[in-house]
Amino acid sequence: KEILSSISSENFSYLELSLVKGLSQDQHKNFKALVLTKQTNKHWSLFFFLAICSLLRAEDFKRKTIDNITSNRILSIARDSTGYVWLGTDEGLNKYDGLKTTNYRSNIFDVSTLSSNRIWDIFVDRDNRVWILNDRGVDLYNRKENKFIRFPSKSRPLHLLNKKDSLFVTTRQHGLFVIDKNTAEKTSFSFDPLDPMSISSSRFSTEQKTPITKDNGSIWVGTTNGLNIINLQT
Repeated sequence: KEILSSISSENFSYLELSLVKGLSQDQHKNFKALVLTKQTNKHWSLFFFLAICSLLRAEDFKRKTIDNITSNRILSIARDSTGYVWLGTDEGLNKYDGLKTTNYRSNIFDVSTLSSNRIWDIFVDRDNRVWILNDRGVDLYNRKENKFIRFPSKSRPLHLLNKKDSLFVTTRQHGLFVIDKNTAEKTSFSFDPLDPMSISSSRFSTEQKTPITKDNGSIWVGTTNGLNIINLQT
């Protein structure tokens, strides 16, 4: 159910809320009474959050059971434009169409399978291509052949930035790499103590939120040991 349609603030001094369907009249009155009209305490955001949570009933959330899933430990989830729901677990990938589930697992003897079974993230780009981040790299799902194209990395990918025809991926210990989505070419950037023009560190951390961003023909890269600018046009 929808509870809030908008929240706006001005100089952080008051909140203006517009309520939509989902609350009874009594709940509506109680909710408005809980809205803080003036910032009198630095912890007002916590109280506001708790006020919303108090209005949610347990029956508003239902547990969904999907048969034949590789594991109940869900690490990532995404939905593509054709309606498939992709579920990444610690034991493989699942494609759910609303009725049945298709499983995908890694096979060391088949390079067209997943690189690894631990799926940390799933990204669907504007062309409905499904990208899988796992322990050993990034895999692109080949929808026509029902296979995967591997882009291996020496350590776990952590962050993904999608910009038009390129994917920028950081790794835990081996720098970052760029995937050209049109040519499937991969370009890597890492620290080299013998090259003063290399990036300042090859390490990234899960504590970082958005360590990379793109600005025209360059990307800004924040490693665990310094900030870098990489000119992609040279």
